[in-house]
Amino acid sequence: MYYRLVLVTIAVVPLLLLSLSQPTQCADVGACRQAAVEAAGRGDFETFHDMAWRAAQKGRPNDPELMYLLARAQSLSGRPGDALVMLRRLAQMGVRTDARDNADFERVRRLPGWPELEALLEGSSSTAPLLSAPSAPPASAAAPAGPKAKSAAAATPSYSAAPAGRRGTENAMRLTTTTMNPVGLAYDSASRRFVVGDGDGNKLMVADEVFDHVNDLISSASAGFARLSAVEIDTRRGDLWVTSSDGNGAASIHKLQLVSGRVLSQIAVPSELQPIVISDFAVIDDGTLVLVDSREARLLRVKSTAGRFERPLALHVSTPLSVAPTNGVAYVAHADGLSVVDAALNKKTRIQPAKGLSLSTLRRIRWSRGGLVGIQGEGTGSRLVRIRLSANGRRATAVEPLDGDLQSVGTALTISRDAAYYVANTPEGAAIRRVELR
Repeated sequence: MYYRLVLVTIAVVPLLLLSLSQPTQCADVGACRQAAVEAAGRGDFETFHDMAWRAAQKGRPNDPELMYLLARAQSLSGRPGDALVMLRRLAQMGVRTDARDNADFERVRRLPGWPELEALLEGSSSTAPLLSAPSAPPASAAAPAGPKAKSAAAATPSYSAAPAGRRGTENAMRLTTTTMNPVGLAYDSASRRFVVGDGDGNKLMVADEVFDHVNDLISSASAGFARLSAVEIDTRRGDLWVTSSDGNGAASIHKLQLVSGRVLSQIAVPSELQPIVISDFAVIDDGTLVLVDSREARLLRVKSTAGRFERPLALHVSTPLSVAPTNGVAYVAHADGLSVVDAALNKKTRIQPAKGLSLSTLRRIRWSRGGLVGIQGEGTGSRLVRIRLSANGRRATAVEPLDGDLQSVGTALTISRDAAYYVANTPEGAAIRRVELR
């Protein structure tokens, strides 16, 4: 009997560990919201945050119910600074909440910025519907959430979302400054805010699409980063990542809270991997960061949760500048053109352009809808292009301009909800452009 029990235990434990290691999935906004509510009910606040973040990403932009759900998750998961900013946005939109009394926001009410927010809450219209939600019970007291479980946040009246914008191309946000060098761009579609990495000022800036306002998020002196090179959002977990290199062979990766900009952690590239200059990076679904080292022509991978670097992969190309991972491979833009790398097979293949096409001077690339979007050109001749690929992904069949004759400013480029965003010189001045990808 003893040995039978041991055998059963040996068989079951790996399966249990495997199930615990699998991330929670959700197909649409309703499923994500339900998963968030269930996680809050059992006291799993990190999953609550992940699911609330995904619900906000999949839902309508600036949906007050989803924003309030996310604010609760931010507060309960140890991100009170992010929750404070989210509550402020709701108050500025004229949305009433029960944040002053809800125990879920106890950490937020202890922050120095709370009195200013409380004044905004008091000024909200008393006739607007009140967004409220029950405080999450301790995990031991929570009842199992079934398929019919509902939250107060999910049951509150609907609000009209801000217009999503017309189809095609448009200025998403004008930038008032004329001295910036955009080296990184990320878009939080849940709150409709851009994070811009300014290479000249060596700082992060926030451009708020809803309130048409640009302000500094955090400087290098406060964040502890060296020379900025790229900015990305982990769209599954809601974290902001920034890379920087010091010019002397050292480099670091910085994790920040997306909304507040507070530094959470820093991963320094170990000495045995130096010298290094990180020119670009990407975050893949499992949280791994894929880095491009332009100095030694390598790809590096590091688990964001563990901070351990895998063995680097030599690229054997000249000056790699950008990376776009997809489906187990990574496209790399370099001085000689474009290559695709299969790290599992240690195989590097040069992408062959169709007759008359050029893949040179690609400074930043991102994957979208079965092809690549990139910033191509030097100086004042750079522009946004789409690179169409053959079925096997090893040949470029077309390179098409995506935004007319407009020229890009810097290398900033990101993809969100089937739209490309980059910074361009427009007749009205520097602006973040939205270009739909069809």
